[in-house]
Amino acid sequence: LQNASEAATIASNLLEALKTPFHLSGNCEVVISASIGISVCPEDTQDATQLIRNADSAMYRAKDTGRNRYQFYTEELTQRAQERLMTESRLRQAIRDKAFVLHYQPIYTKGEDGGAPSIFSCECLIRWQQDDGSLIYPDLFIPCAEETGLIIPIGEWVLDHACAQLAEWDTRLPDNTLSMAVNISARHFCDANFVMTVHEVLKRHAIAPGRLIIEITENAVMDRMDIAIPTLETLVRTGVRIALDDFGTGHSSLAKLKTLPIHALKIDREFVKDIP
Repeated sequence: LQNASEAATIASNLLEALKTPFHLSGNCEVVISASIGISVCPEDTQDATQLIRNADSAMYRAKDTGRNRYQFYTEELTQRAQERLMTESRLRQAIRDKAFVLHYQPIYTKGEDGGAPSIFSCECLIRWQQDDGSLIYPDLFIPCAEETGLIIPIGEWVLDHACAQLAEWDTRLPDNTLSMAVNISARHFCDANFVMTVHEVLKRHAIAPGRLIIEITENAVMDRMDIAIPTLETLVRTGVRIALDDFGTGHSSLAKLKTLPIHALKIDREFVKDIP
């Protein structure tokens, strides 16, 4: 398991499977439930015997709190897992309902000779829209989406809608040369179909590759250079531009930048937030 929440997913699947009635001889139908206890190594203990005892204790706590449920040995892990599973369930529904919106942050170039600055690009920012119209910001749901793999369909939706918006602006703005920056998660970037997805989206909306900027974090590149470098090189050869985001928070250096086919470097805000 990568994290304790995955154990909760397994337990939930078991509980769901047991909801189907069992048919015994004599046309007898029975329904059973389960109480599941979970103990995690090494957080709870590294001793195998004690691990079983902890799980047994958690199982009885599951029975005491109503049965037909799972319980971690620690209440904190139970609550965290339940919150994550709830978020995952709601995210799946949001993907089906297309309950996301994109906001666009303009990027300006300094005006020459004292002239007014002008917009030359924009960055799309995803928001999860609730039934009441309120918005959930990405830092509250993207981590769950990345853990569960839901980030890939979400990322594909963002790419498609961002390019569709750029194409729509082209119909209303003569000689539009705006470019669109799209943040891509590490998991989506390393997906085998990512480059094909980018090409298909650009073709579908008739967007020149040079007007799309793929933003990928420094850590996403450095942690999987065996996949990241070939993907970057393939995208650059087709004309797509690359921006390295959050630079300075990971373990790369200025020297390593020479090996990366990138067009823009975004310094992490921690380094610039106090500059007048």
